[in-house]
Amino acid sequence: MQQPFSGWAKTLLERQDYPDLRLYPGGPPKRPYDVTAQTLPLQMGVEVATVNQKFDATLKSATQFAFELNHPIAAGALAASDVYSWKEANKIWKSGKPVYRDTASGDFFAAAGDGRRSVSAPRIGIYKSFIPSMDEGWTRWLLEDFGFVYSSVENKEIQAGALRKHFDVIVFPDATPASMENGYSSGSMPPEFTGGLGPGGADALREFASAGGKLIFLNRASDYATLHLGVAARNVVHGVSSSEYYSPGSILNARLDLHHPLAAGLPQDLAIWSEQSPAWDTQESAPVRYPEANLLASGWLLGAKYLAGKAALVDARGRGRNPPGPRRPSNAFLPRRSLPWLDGYGLLFKPKSWKL
Repeated sequence: MQQPFSGWAKTLLERQDYPDLRLYPGGPPKRPYDVTAQTLPLQMGVEVATVNQKFDATLKSATQFAFELNHPIAAGALAASDVYSWKEANKIWKSGKPVYRDTASGDFFAAAGDGRRSVSAPRIGIYKSFIPSMDEGWTRWLLEDFGFVYSSVENKEIQAGALRKHFDVIVFPDATPASMENGYSSGSMPPEFTGGLGPGGADALREFASAGGKLIFLNRASDYATLHLGVAARNVVHGVSSSEYYSPGSILNARLDLHHPLAAGLPQDLAIWSEQSPAWDTQESAPVRYPEANLLASGWLLGAKYLAGKAALVDARGRGRNPPGPRRPSNAFLPRRSLPWLDGYGLLFKPKSWKL
């Protein structure tokens, strides 16, 4: 580590053990300048070995390098375990050719075959409130980086209804339910920039879901789904003070249900991003849950007891109902491992007939 920027590299690669800092003894946590976890290996699915002792080795300059998957794949397959397969799938779609997916492994193919079904490029909408959301920008960046085509959708477009004619899925970035429902109040901004989704927007979203559309809510936006769309899930950390529950940009351990299609190609144990993210008590399908112990992977976490065993991702299915969720998959473009959920961290609502 005796080289320029070694400290920066060390911070990005190692796990952080952030101290429990309080404003005063027994008081609320002292807010950090930024997030408390970096740890790129956890977010990118890469193993890093730490060598604490000096060693000698015969080395030579490398002109190129390549990463290999740690498991075999079929010939011609784009592995579901590799998030960059989505980039390749988007390239195939944009060339006008079909994409096929293995129903067992989730791997993508450019040609038909036994056990494969054709999948179409999703028509994606991203909700854009007049109240700016940093997460909305990062979500757009993430989709663009992976080659997805999307359209921004504002309040009036949602309220107009008939959304199923234009979209297969609508993503709601991290935002408070109140800002989504009400927007800027009358008189605080020019009239054309006031208001939110309102009752008409909720009705249109229910209609969209009932017609086969999928709704994805990220982080705090998932509370909108439970409050206004009827999703049967309770956010167990809602109203809990920061002295008791605090996760200011941390990486937490989670366990996946490998029988669920959203887990295709992913390991059973995965690290996910948490930024004061909700946790759910629900009878709905929960493809991702927090473990009962050892929740913190990197950063700072108060109140692990509230999360233990709870759902980190909810997959609510049913006609006429709507969705919730936690986590932010976009987090300043880092946690790409959770891209297959694109709720990265949130609540997913789909009709019963929808299949991945």
